[in-house]
Amino acid sequence: MHKRNIPSPRLPRPQLPQLHLTLPRLTLPRLTLPRPLALSRLPFVLGASTFLTLACASPEEFAEDTDSAGDETGDFSGADSTDSTDSTDSGEADTGDSTDSGEAPSVDPDLLSFTVNGETEQVTIDEASVVTLHAEVTGEVERVDFYDLERGELIASDVEAPFEAFWIAASVADNGPRTFQAVAIAEDIDDSEAVAVSVELPERGILRWTLELSELSTTPDLVATPGGAAIVAGDQLGTIARDGELTWAASLPFAAEALALDTATGEFLVAGIDDSSLNLAGYSRVGEQRWVSDIGNTGDLNLEIEDIVVHDGRFALQASWGIGEPLLFMFDTKGPGEKPHISWYEAPGSVEAVETRFGQLAFDDAGDLLAPMQETILDDDDEPHTHSSVVRYDLDGEMSSVYESNDAGTSLHAVAVSDGQLFVGASASGEGTLLRLDADGQLLSSIGNLGESTLRLRADRGGVVLGAPQAQGADMFIGHVDGLGEVEWLHTYVDEQVEGEEVLEIDVDELGYVYVLTRAGEGFRVRSLHP
Repeated sequence: MHKRNIPSPRLPRPQLPQLHLTLPRLTLPRLTLPRPLALSRLPFVLGASTFLTLACASPEEFAEDTDSAGDETGDFSGADSTDSTDSTDSGEADTGDSTDSGEAPSVDPDLLSFTVNGETEQVTIDEASVVTLHAEVTGEVERVDFYDLERGELIASDVEAPFEAFWIAASVADNGPRTFQAVAIAEDIDDSEAVAVSVELPERGILRWTLELSELSTTPDLVATPGGAAIVAGDQLGTIARDGELTWAASLPFAAEALALDTATGEFLVAGIDDSSLNLAGYSRVGEQRWVSDIGNTGDLNLEIEDIVVHDGRFALQASWGIGEPLLFMFDTKGPGEKPHISWYEAPGSVEAVETRFGQLAFDDAGDLLAPMQETILDDDDEPHTHSSVVRYDLDGEMSSVYESNDAGTSLHAVAVSDGQLFVGASASGEGTLLRLDADGQLLSSIGNLGESTLRLRADRGGVVLGAPQAQGADMFIGHVDGLGEVEWLHTYVDEQVEGEEVLEIDVDELGYVYVLTRAGEGFRVRSLHP
């Protein structure tokens, strides 16, 4: 290992009417619940949301029922859980006139609206999406509870307007009939309404659409975003909506070779080589340039950028300046709009290695960088031997070994971290393999016969999505392996017009939609698959 500390950023060569009631009020204890947890406020823009607007009784129905006193706990066993009982004091209905005794209801049900996607009939959800439950209440309420009645589950409670919660229709496991209910809770009344919903999501991994990019002359890169994906190709940055519509959002000041999304700052990170300089730039999600940085002159190295990965204010950039000559840079970011700076860089490989190659990088949960590494070493008879391993770089750039292959014919190509486990994509004797390791690098299980080579991996739902070329006569296949190492789905993709399809990148958005960038013949494609 050759470790360098850099004194400067220049690399050395190489580098929504109000009802007024005047009846006196009883004093009852108020129940205050905390606001809903994560699902009640989603921090991202949804490209395909389903909105549920919750409403209830008419003014006439309310006038007939103003002598009732609400049970604060409510009856949530069915779609209509309004508690209506006669007054135990006088048996007379409250006319709503101003008096010195009794209590006015805090909620007027005609002010609690209830629709589903603007309708009151059966609603069908046939795409994975975030379902928004929204209750509009005019008047004083303590909270609104949202329920999934079929499953007897409280989805969330909200204690202030806008009253809303969210439920995710994620996969076929969520299919079937459901009834969502909103219950408005006040000091003397509760009122509710429900709506029936049918969830009919398609089989996981089924192709949604294919975007042909035959006009591109340079190899693009892709990253998933909230609501879709983004690509760079040459000096263009584009966004892809979840429905497959491509919009070129920005022209870049250099030819880009790699793209990543920094979720901490919300910025795209773009990297490329221009006029023998290593360049980086930060762009907003709508294509506004925030910063550009010339990292350093690469001279005559013919530097090529291979990969870029981001984690918690840091990102690693992998490049190569020749066959078997990788370079690894680690950058720290200061915040949105701020240029990053190099914290360390490395020329990996042992002294004995005549060739060193890195595969797809990944950060683990602790922020250490993991890399599959393959070294070619000559023995005493000058015969080449391959040694494959997964190495870890800590925050200071110190390297250690995590896993070493005992099979000289095995090559390691990609690594992904999911729920603390390491998944490693490999090939051995022309057969693709997926290894599952614990956090210490101990082998837990392996899956073989995954095409010719398991080239790309991406963490998803406790497991990984994998991509591999030419599986048993198919041009390409994409699959999902769960956290126990079991294949959940596997689909092949064959195009009679194309001789093979190479997986260049694969990523997964926050709802589980899969995006695959491929080289197909002389052009490129982006495919999207159902979660």
